Amino acid sequence: MQISKDEVFGRLSRLPSTRYMGSKDKLLPALFKTFNNLEFKKLPNSTS
Repeated sequence: MQISKDEVFGRLSRLPSTRYMGSKDKLLPALFKTFNNLEFKKLPNSTS
């Protein structure tokens, strides 16, 4: 399932900005492009 770029960046814009996000905000378009083209069949459990 692919998600639109507008939807992703719309959700991110609602998050509060922090001083730690400055350089990461610049990477978001490239990360979106990379991960949006991948197909995932399963999502790993990040809490285990």
